[in-house]
Amino acid sequence: MGGPVAKDKTFFFGSLERWTDRRLGTGNTIRGVPSIEGRTLLNAVAGDRVRMLLDNLPAAQSEVAGLSAPVTIGGPTVQIPLGTLTGTSHIVFNAWQASGRVDHRLNGRHTIGSRYLLDDSLNSGDGQVSPPNLTTVTPLRRQSATTFLNSVVSPSSYNELRVSYHRTTSNNTASNPNSGLIPSVEVNQLGLIGFQDGPTRTGIGLAATLPRTNRSNTYQLQETIALVRGPHSLKFGADLSRHDTALLFAATLRGRLVYNTLQNLVDDFAQQLAINPPLPGGSPWYHYRYSDHGFFAQDQWRIFRSLSLTYGFRYELPRNPADDLRRNNQPIVDAAGGDPRFAVSALPARDLRDWAPRFGFSYQFPHAGWLGRLFAKTSQFCAVVMQGHMTTSLMPRSSARINSGHFRL
Repeated sequence: MGGPVAKDKTFFFGSLERWTDRRLGTGNTIRGVPSIEGRTLLNAVAGDRVRMLLDNLPAAQSEVAGLSAPVTIGGPTVQIPLGTLTGTSHIVFNAWQASGRVDHRLNGRHTIGSRYLLDDSLNSGDGQVSPPNLTTVTPLRRQSATTFLNSVVSPSSYNELRVSYHRTTSNNTASNPNSGLIPSVEVNQLGLIGFQDGPTRTGIGLAATLPRTNRSNTYQLQETIALVRGPHSLKFGADLSRHDTALLFAATLRGRLVYNTLQNLVDDFAQQLAINPPLPGGSPWYHYRYSDHGFFAQDQWRIFRSLSLTYGFRYELPRNPADDLRRNNQPIVDAAGGDPRFAVSALPARDLRDWAPRFGFSYQFPHAGWLGRLFAKTSQFCAVVMQGHMTTSLMPRSSARINSGHFRL
């Protein structure tokens, strides 16, 4: 919806969309899950030794004749009946998407406006389905806002100023918070395998690659100046951006245990174990703070009516990833009393020599028969594409790039 707020002065536009999706998910069939009888026997002979397994793995849905796992604890061997288990899930996706736009003409030379975009969604039921209660819940929220000022300074000069902001928050974790109380556990004999989150995993406990959380903020300032001086069409501009990101990636933070057999689990004899806690002073959160800058200048020189020459350059001042590494490493060095063995070294400096020249020309064929008509149609098509691209470029962006409607190398 949209319309005028003040006649010939202020206009607004807005949209709102609700998106929902419902599906049934089916997981892998696990062959080797203790049956109800098997759980009773296992609890009687092993008790607290297998409490982690019994609390996080339901009984088999159907018993398989002749399938069992031997367990021995200081006495006769007990055969634990096993069966199959297949999980199902209800996949739910809900999303709200909204946009708003306001344009206001200050006077005949100046126009200001704002844009706002919102994407707020929640997805659940995907990922690991078997055993149950380990499906992934993923909330995602993205917001973008931009404000611009367009000014016709004179009949031969134009200025555009744009300020933008983008924010993204996301979180990936299991539907059952209690699954994070134990490590990622695999028992090959019972069909419990895998440590990475996904539909193929059948291990118990929260996957070793969960949770994952991301928060990012991007601030951007763009300035473009266009001048016409005789046969020359000049453009200058700058693109300045700041990025702040906080990332939680808890890879093997709680540990991973792999047992070949049920007996190994009872004896707590793991064939493979791994844990990756942060060093003293460190954190599972990684913080990135950096700036990207770009500057450009170009000239389109119309030498003759049918011949134009375009030349210019762009200078980039990209981020230096080593700065983020040093920043995240410094608390660890401080906790170690300044021990240089904990410090990163020999890191590269920031790239200060990122130049990109541009050169091109265009020539029109006004009286070349079919060749002139071909080039004319091609030019009309390119003009329509460029106009559409410049229209979509009014939307705010999360990455720092000069609008290709202005200049592109």
